[in-house]
Amino acid sequence: MDEPAVDADFQIPTQAPPPATGPTCRASQVDAALDHWIHKSTHGEVNDPVMDGSLYGYVVLTNTSRTACQLHGIPTVQLATDGKAVRLDHIGVRTRPPVGLPPGGKANFRLDWDAPYCPTSQGHNTLAAKLPGVGGFPVRLADQTVPGCVHDETHPQIRTALSPGPVANGDAQPRPPATSPLTALTARAGDLPAHVHPGQTFDFTVTLSNPTGKALSLAGRPGFSLDVLCQSTPASGREGLGGATKVYLLNNRPVRRVPAHGSVRFAIRVSVPQAPSFPGPRLTVTWRLLTLGYPSGLPYVVVNLPTGVPA
Repeated sequence: MDEPAVDADFQIPTQAPPPATGPTCRASQVDAALDHWIHKSTHGEVNDPVMDGSLYGYVVLTNTSRTACQLHGIPTVQLATDGKAVRLDHIGVRTRPPVGLPPGGKANFRLDWDAPYCPTSQGHNTLAAKLPGVGGFPVRLADQTVPGCVHDETHPQIRTALSPGPVANGDAQPRPPATSPLTALTARAGDLPAHVHPGQTFDFTVTLSNPTGKALSLAGRPGFSLDVLCQSTPASGREGLGGATKVYLLNNRPVRRVPAHGSVRFAIRVSVPQAPSFPGPRLTVTWRLLTLGYPSGLPYVVVNLPTGVPA
């Protein structure tokens, strides 16, 4: 019997943030640095043409002292070029709860620098910030990239702006994507029924094969997802038949590994959604292996079963 699972079964546990204890940090306790700007046209940031030249980055705040302290609120920031303050609009957002900083602990705030930035002269940029109760402190600005001087005829009034976000826990560095040796496996479906009917429950098998010369462990709590869908035909005039993706734990108790150049087979049970009839000629079942962190590249198999409905 397939054991239902939830997303939390495959999520990598995250460390709880430190408690917000101690007094507000002093400026002398805080080391601040922005190592690099990121173009908003990368990493999936949503853009419109005006934003093509815009940047964002994370100011990382480190408690360099031997005592715990806390930070809170929205920072104010000031950019200067060759020591002369740059006139920029500043946009604030809502605050968050205090962030605890044990000795050596890190916090951060996001800083957006929006185009168009059209300085009359180029020079060396420096950055400073101020936080409630902390006072002002310098921010090491390692990256001298600036936004582009780009304009949008639809919004000619838009000016460059620096927009700091609230202080948050952690160093804001992206974590590497999860990986798994199980990506070496291949999947094949078998023992499929000749026909299916709405509301029917049927079984089939998935064979996981290991083409490598080393056994691959199935220990832990791997699982799988099932998607069931019957797409409608234009002639039927009906909506497609399907349901939400269902997630289960793989019954790996009898089998703890896939041997080198070998395979293991699992029985899978599918429940077809109820309906008076199928809206299309094929029922598509997608089976996909899942494991901790949802790494990409895990094996999956897609099968199409005839429903008897004319195409």
